[in-house]
This record gives sequence, C-alpha cells and structure tokens, in this order.
Amino acid sequence: MVEIFYGGNEKYNAVIGHFFQTAVNVSKKIKTDGNRFVHYTSADTAYKIIHNKELWLRNAAVMNDFSEVSYGLECLKAARASVAGHALTNALNSIDPSIITEADDLFWKWLPFFQSDTFLTSFAVHEDDEDDIGRLSMWRAYGNVAIVFKNDAFVNPGPNPIEGVTVSPVSYFNAKEAGDALFQMAAAIEHNSSGFRAIPKGLLVSNLFRAMRFSILANKHPGFREEREWRIIHSPSHDASPMPRLLVTVNGVPQHICKFKWPGLNGDKQFIENIDRIIIGPAEHAWVMRNAFHDLLASNGIPDAARRVAVSNIPLRR
Repeated sequence: MVEIFYGGNEKYNAVIGHFFQTAVNVSKKIKTDGNRFVHYTSADTAYKIIHNKELWLRNAAVMNDFSEVSYGLECLKAARASVAGHALTNALNSIDPSIITEADDLFWKWLPFFQSDTFLTSFAVHEDDEDDIGRLSMWRAYGNVAIVFKNDAFVNPGPNPIEGVTVSPVSYFNAKEAGDALFQMAAAIEHNSSGFRAIPKGLLVSNLFRAMRFSILANKHPGFREEREWRIIHSPSHDASPMPRLLVTVNGVPQHICKFKWPGLNGDKQFIENIDRIIIGPAEHAWVMRNAFHDLLASNGIPDAARRVAVSNIPLRR
C-alpha cells in the first residue's frame, strides 16, 4: 500500500534498518503475530470511509493529542543532548564526520514544514479478543464505530506503493527511552562499521534525516501507550504525491485534508476486501447502525457481511 519506514536500495536495507530499529522490530512482531489494525471513528465518518473507499489524512495540528510533533521534538532534542546523543555522533563521525552535520542541516531546514504541513490518519493494533467488544479507552476517545482492517493492508504493501506516503508504528518514548534508542543505534553503527562504510554517504544522510523526521512525527506521550498506534503520514511540502489535497469543513473547522485511496486500478475493490469487520460501539441506536453497516458491506460485494458486523456490549453510556 505505502512505503514502510525507509526507502532506497534493498541491498543496503539490512544495514540502514539500524536507523529504524524500533519500528523494524515492531513491524516484524506484527507480521509474525498477524495482528489486524482498527480505525475508531464516528458512525458518520465510518460510513463515508466505506462508501467512498477512501481515508482522509488530517493536519497533525487538529489531532486529539495537542502535543503532536512538539512532544517528539522535545524528546529528540533531549536525547541528542545526552550522553547517548554524543555516542551516536561519535559513532557516525567514525564513518564520516559530515553525515551528522548534513542530516542535521536537512532536519532543521524542513522542521517548520513538518510541524505545520504534516497530514496523518491513525490506526490501533487490534487483538482477537477485541473482535466483539472493541477497546473501552478508544470508544471513550474516538467515536462509536470501529473499522478493522486485515493484517496485509499494512505489513504487505504490495507492488504499487503510493509515492510520498509512509506507514509507521508510533513509539511512546520519554526522553530517557529516546536516549536508549540512540545508544542502540550507536552500538549498531560501531558493530557494523564496515557495512555502513560500504553505503553511499548520501543514502546514509537521507535515512538518518528520515529517522530524525519520524522520531518527531511518530512518537507520542507514554500516556497513550495502550493505543498501540500506527500512522499513515504525508508531508506535502516535502513529499511529492499524487494524493489530492482538498479544503473541507470537519466539525465546523475549515481545513485542508489529503485524500488517501488504495493504489492501482483495483484499489477500491482492494480497500473493501481489506475490511475484516465492523464493530458498533456504545451508541443509542447501535442495532440500527448495525443493520445499516451490514447493508453497506453487502452492497459492496462482501458475501458474509452479517458475520462481519458486531455490536459491542461494553456498558458505556454516551
């Protein structure tokens, strides 16, 4: 579907992956465990997502966590100023002293655009025992319908990635944990110094810059850890992409959104096929909504639509 973590020559990805070790490890575990992904939202938005077969990426500034981006930036700055940050600088300097300087120059040049011009949408890792009830904290925070997507929709992006769009797991690091990640990166560079020296400097610079970028775009306060969030991320100023950017009104707030659709000629069909189930959360008219979403799935060619729509019995009042 989209590019995961890092791009470039596959020949070097095993080494470059050390810049993204936390994300790589999470992705491997998700792929092994076969977890699905779930998007909690309002019934109105869930209907539009399925009917239009598209997702809207919204500006990070309007997301529910008011510290989006700024929290990750503060963690990165603290980690870089720590003993761990100095260890990383020394490890990179042993390869080429200009790597860290050039990556830093790129990062600070683009930071204002990442802060103001980053669009994303979010998913949570879904567990099997949540199939019929969902997750209480998510019902409280995000809405009354959950769209559960199959594992392959995220971990096996297929041959036609959408240019300029990245899917990434979210970390929940505090400053110390961010520093620990830098220590691990420094140790990996020292241990694989010959492998890093074999990679063109430009590729090292661009991926170190990319790692710094996603350390601020995909890191949240540890208080959100139970969400186990993944994000689809796009920064139009930096990333060329065919995705349309539109001006719309959401909850009375005029704003730009980026319209995300599955790639390829059969993208709409693939979008529907990737829907594993719908969970209707606590709502006054839950069974009316259940019947409506059943008919919506059935009208889109899902033969076992009745089995795919559940009504949560969590006793939460709205």
